[in-house]
Amino acid sequence: MKITNMVSRLGSNLSPFSVLTPVLFLSFFVSTSAFANSVTYVDNCDATVLSSYAGQTFVVTNDIVKENSGSCIVINHDNVSVDCQDYRLTGIGDTSGFTGVFVSGSENVSVQNCEFYSWTAGIRFYFDSDYGVAVNNKFRFNDSGIIVFYSDHA
Repeated sequence: MKITNMVSRLGSNLSPFSVLTPVLFLSFFVSTSAFANSVTYVDNCDATVLSSYAGQTFVVTNDIVKENSGSCIVINHDNVSVDCQDYRLTGIGDTSGFTGVFVSGSENVSVQNCEFYSWTAGIRFYFDSDYGVAVNNKFRFNDSGIIVFYSDHA
């Protein structure tokens, strides 16, 4: 009803479809943009050995202790960021290759404001993880702070 009234006010040359097309396009654009830039809140490692998707942001909400083997946060897509908000990610102290944030085959990944404690590596950029950025992170009692392996410009 409202669309018909709007069309009649705009003139007889417009159809309801020509009015709806821009609205539908805008709705699709807003929906896909929101999906591509979503935020995932991280409060433990066991629930967050995550497969990321492009444009995702991980926000850590508290200190986290990894109570078993493996990495805490796994990134495997481009344009992903991790912000620990100065919280601590603690490993199990094992030297078997476990990593606080493991980045594999992903470009433009940023890891910031994290404290890594008792990992083999706090951050690992692995296999074509190009253009990675680590900003304002602290590393305590790790075998290595940041490992860059088969990656450029990290």
